[in-house]
Amino acid sequence: MKEIFSKSSFPLTPGGNNYQWHDAETAFDLSQDGKYIIAITASAKDAAQNNGQDDDDLRVVINGYEFGKQEVHQDKVSWNGFGIAASWDGASLQGGSKTVYFFMSLAVGKHTIKFWADETPAIKVVRVLQIIEEQSGAIEDVIFDFHEKAPGQKTDVHGIPWKTFVFAPGFNIVKLADISANTESGKQKGGTDGDNIKVYVNGQIVGNPKAPTSDKYKNFFFSGDLSQGKKEALMIPGRDFLFNEQDVSIELWYDETPLLETVKFELDSKTAYEQPNTLKRRIIRLIEGRSLPFNLWDNWPTILDSVQTARDTAQHYAREQGFIEAGDGGEFRLLIEDNEPDAMRHFAWNVLLTRDFDDKAAEVITTNHEVFWMEIRNKKDLSRSNVQDMWNNKQGREFAIRYPDIEHFELFEIAKSEKKLIINLEDVTEEHRAEVQKIIDRAQ
Repeated sequence: MKEIFSKSSFPLTPGGNNYQWHDAETAFDLSQDGKYIIAITASAKDAAQNNGQDDDDLRVVINGYEFGKQEVHQDKVSWNGFGIAASWDGASLQGGSKTVYFFMSLAVGKHTIKFWADETPAIKVVRVLQIIEEQSGAIEDVIFDFHEKAPGQKTDVHGIPWKTFVFAPGFNIVKLADISANTESGKQKGGTDGDNIKVYVNGQIVGNPKAPTSDKYKNFFFSGDLSQGKKEALMIPGRDFLFNEQDVSIELWYDETPLLETVKFELDSKTAYEQPNTLKRRIIRLIEGRSLPFNLWDNWPTILDSVQTARDTAQHYAREQGFIEAGDGGEFRLLIEDNEPDAMRHFAWNVLLTRDFDDKAAEVITTNHEVFWMEIRNKKDLSRSNVQDMWNNKQGREFAIRYPDIEHFELFEIAKSEKKLIINLEDVTEEHRAEVQKIIDRAQ
């Protein structure tokens, strides 16, 4: 991401009941079309902090678009646009600050942020960040390396809003949201109350799977009393971002002093990789072949044949196992991405390559493939999807050696029964990541 605009000086609010705050209006110019993040940090006080007057409230309208009009929130009620995920309400914030990150596709030219306020909220900073896109169509993942502890102001059972990520209609290229945090128990902190983080997706609480019926823990996905200081992660799949008519939101509320490590959004740029019949894809494939060690150049046609065989195998498996999605028009689509058929594809490809060449050559070819396409897509870090693919590649090579006379279909079932494969992204661990990194290091 690249910061292209920042403003941190705002006038004091005049106060009053639900008014347009004209003096805070902010405009910025863009020199190119693209995908941007508008990050706004503001604070709001509750009625008690306002000497018994009304709560502070603040909301924004960007380029005439009002956020949260269709939002149904599990814990808050919208009043005149206040109280939604994309706003700041003093009753919840209790004098604290919250940052809202608005993800939007914006065109060249002037853009305007207008503010509506109730009582006396305060704007601290407005920043505009550009998401980097390459001429090839590759787009960087958005990674917030927060490593930030919550302020720990007095909270109640609900928690206090902290970070919110809002995706405007049409910004539906999120493949995966990955939230990582560390929470300690009350005992670890020398007290009685542990750290907690509550997560809302589109206004609905993401419950704690470890304690789904506990009144104390069920509403905090990250709970220090349960994790005992262990780093944990929550993944939100891209299908939750596919609303075209309304915005999508993710909210993080804190209790005590949890440590928010990172929030990562893997973005799908629809590059030439997803367009197999284009001239651009064929050219990129040729470049990929030439990026292999010299001794494997002449084997590129055989390698491509194994790619197609593995893809056909995965498609057949997806049909057999019911990995099919029906469209609105009655059409059907096979689901072969970050799931069991995808694991079959990578496993089968490495079985085939190991038998066509050997396990060392298969490792070089498939590792080169993953690293090459990471670079094409401008991905700087291993995603869970990369780890899943490379781990299943490794298992394909190992099972091909262990069972030289068994076909890849049957071998896959054996590997699955032995729980050697990563079938779901949620199953990716730091141990898997470390092992995959060793494979990459060997290839470089």
